[in-house]
Amino acid sequence: EGAILLVLLAGVIILLDVWRSPQMPAMFDSTPLHTLDGETVTLASISEERPVLLYFWASWCGICRFTTPDVARLQSEGERVMTIALRSGNDGEV
Repeated sequence: EGAILLVLLAGVIILLDVWRSPQMPAMFDSTPLHTLDGETVTLASISEERPVLLYFWASWCGICRFTTPDVARLQSEGERVMTIALRSGNDGEV
């Protein structure tokens, strides 16, 4: 019974994350993106030379707490990573 309860709980958590996740616009590669330092970039411009990992995360996302350290490690190793915070507070909190 405990295993069934855990499977049901995991299913509910996954469904809630999928339900609350926003949809990307159709022309996302040319959409202006604003960085925390005020710079405006497009995905097309930053991925011309090398691929870029887009990491969508949110402060309320339980799975993000486990994956963020690995993404930070990739970025510290020199990989191109753009993190996109979703509904996670103001610039200072992000």
